[in-house]
Amino acid sequence: RVIAAKVADKLLTIKGVEASVVLVRIDDAINISARSGGAINVQLVLEKCGGGGHFDMAGAQLKNTSMREAVHAVKSAINAYLDNTDNA
Repeated sequence: RVIAAKVADKLLTIKGVEASVVLVRIDDAINISARSGGAINVQLVLEKCGGGGHFDMAGAQLKNTSMREAVHAVKSAINAYLDNTDNA
């Protein structure tokens, strides 16, 4: 989990990256770590995946889920967040 958080942090140092989401399988769960440079509320994104956190740092855990299903869930959560912020 610590490595996923560090990777998410490191991805924010890439020019043009406003947010990062890292998924890693540990035993029977997919752990998700998300970070934001301030433009995207990753807490709201990961709340849709059953997680939480803060505006710029959040996490979630999906048990008994395949990586494909987890990636789909995260993409859906991101799209829902972006759709809502476009309408706000």
